[in-house]
Amino acid sequence: MSETRSNSFSIIELLQYIRRHSETGRLSFEESGAIVAELFFKQGHLIHASNDKVTGDDVVYQLLGNRSARIHWEKNLTPEAESVTKTDELLLLGALGLLTEDDAESALQAVSDETNSLMASTFEATEANSVIDETITDRAKITPVQPPTPEMPTIAPSPLNPVLTANSQAIEQLGQLQFLLGDEVLRPPRFRRWSGFPLPFVSAFVLKDSPNWRIVRNVLDLIWHEKFSGFLTLITANPLIEAVVILYKGRVVHSRFADNRSIHKDQGALRRIVDVTVSANERNPVLLYPLEADFIHSYSALIMGDKLLDSFSSASMKINKLLNTLEHSQHTGVVHITNLAESGYIFLSGGQKLGSYYEVDDVLEESIVRVYQIVSKPGSMIDVVTSPPEDKMFEVSNRPKSVAEIKQQMIAIANEVLGKRANRVVNLLAQAEDNTPSLKTYANQARLVTQMFIDKNLADQLYERFLFLIQELG
Repeated sequence: MSETRSNSFSIIELLQYIRRHSETGRLSFEESGAIVAELFFKQGHLIHASNDKVTGDDVVYQLLGNRSARIHWEKNLTPEAESVTKTDELLLLGALGLLTEDDAESALQAVSDETNSLMASTFEATEANSVIDETITDRAKITPVQPPTPEMPTIAPSPLNPVLTANSQAIEQLGQLQFLLGDEVLRPPRFRRWSGFPLPFVSAFVLKDSPNWRIVRNVLDLIWHEKFSGFLTLITANPLIEAVVILYKGRVVHSRFADNRSIHKDQGALRRIVDVTVSANERNPVLLYPLEADFIHSYSALIMGDKLLDSFSSASMKINKLLNTLEHSQHTGVVHITNLAESGYIFLSGGQKLGSYYEVDDVLEESIVRVYQIVSKPGSMIDVVTSPPEDKMFEVSNRPKSVAEIKQQMIAIANEVLGKRANRVVNLLAQAEDNTPSLKTYANQARLVTQMFIDKNLADQLYERFLFLIQELG
């Protein structure tokens, strides 16, 4: 690989070749007889990049669209200085889709000494601490200032305040639906029957009073027609029901349903939700929380996303550098920061920042300050989760379930209903083959075993739920 043109091979292909063969040397990019950029490698790793304006890994992003330069490869050349750290290279590889588990492990090992040194210096006594101004606009083109030490003033937890402006643009884009909205209701989207599924606290609305809207199927038909983005909650006291439906341009991305007996997700949940007719005695049972479609696309990463980076220390990975890298790669998804029981989320769409949220009791409160407080604490970890493509967002809620999935759900129901006594039934169900007749046979055997060794009423309940699941297979 002595000389080529950049329209013969992409930059990504060249990086793959150099990494695969552990090459050492320089890639120079020449236009009109002059070198416009150069990349230096050591044993396959990028250690320096420069052009006439900048140095560092940003140079690689600028070269991605270059299709005219002549490329020269010179072995064993080394730079006078290095501008790309191992962490920089790691983020670059992740953005370009070249990151492997081996890369991640070696990078973590390589930065461990640097991290220990950094953490030691961080805790040295200092006279001044910086405070991030809460009034900083938390939007796409503002890069927040990285706190210099983890000793920022502690902000005491306060009662949740709804972010009344966060979904104002989404409300304006509701079309005819906004004329059917009734009163604004400030109710945090909190549920008793499940946890680990935080939703943003934004302004919610009831639909104007009409018997038509007490039939939940009619509400879903309406918001499908109006291409509503956001989420719908359904909470009733008699019977006790909790449900949520997340929607992107009118289509269901994810749903959950719980009554006093069971909890269901996706298809099973949606089927129960559309059958609900709300009593006239219920007050504000159905609420609509409008959000921008881009936010829902980003949020879908928490439901069905793939991890781009997994559990990296915030001490070795600078958050601002990470956000800049994700902006370059036009990443859509979520940056999730955790420290013990604390969680913060930064939502991105096409690399642009949509907002920073702090989790309080399964509700997301918008606060850039609290998110950066978590980042600055020792021991914080960072995950980057990628949202699915738009056409893949609905596969979980719409696709028919496989026999294997139904079988696993039957095992989960047995554990739920029978608790510590479920082992005998679970072992029996595990023997079922992956076809519908076999599932029916073992469901009946599970009922008989439960009747004989545990409890007849539980056996009937278990069998009823098994048959309901098996019906989904047609």
